[in-house]
Amino acid sequence: SYPVDLWDTYGYDSRRQKIDTKELMLQNRNNVGKLEWGWMLDYTKSDKEYVAEHEIPKLITEQDRLIPLRKWSEYKSDKYNAQIDGTYKISDNNMLDFQLNYSTEEMNIKGDNLDRGLSDQELTTVAGQIRNRYEQEMINLQIQDTITLDKKSSWFLTPSVKYNRSTITGYSDGNRFPEDYNGWISPKDEQTD
Repeated sequence: SYPVDLWDTYGYDSRRQKIDTKELMLQNRNNVGKLEWGWMLDYTKSDKEYVAEHEIPKLITEQDRLIPLRKWSEYKSDKYNAQIDGTYKISDNNMLDFQLNYSTEEMNIKGDNLDRGLSDQELTTVAGQIRNRYEQEMINLQIQDTITLDKKSSWFLTPSVKYNRSTITGYSDGNRFPEDYNGWISPKDEQTD
């Protein structure tokens, strides 16, 4: 976060970060004639904690103390991923590869002054637009055909088709979105690429 990185360097004499990640994966590979294929399921849980310690009072103003996530923060995320991929041997000179991947992830954020920042319109100028929850959904599809052009297998032609889609949604679960606030702050923003 911009205010944290900028000001904690000068306002606290130590900082600690703890990252705890757990992963579980199931995978299987198969051969059926000319087709070699497999699937994978993957789950990742990540917890990140940050604490700025030993405040230097003369370097931190009262307005600085209002900045959300300044003194401590927690980021907790859960990611689910599924993939199917394989190779089909069309001939000795021609190999077709495919891969389909889908993932979804949710991240929740907690920290000092975050509850106040989500509900207090006055903190808009200090903290900007605060998001305390994110979701991301991704899908990737790739098909390619590798064609060997000579007998020495030194020249290849590999046409491919790729499709990637990512949707990120940010949420502000607070209550500082009055009807007459010109609409630039909203409880939900979504971006698809």
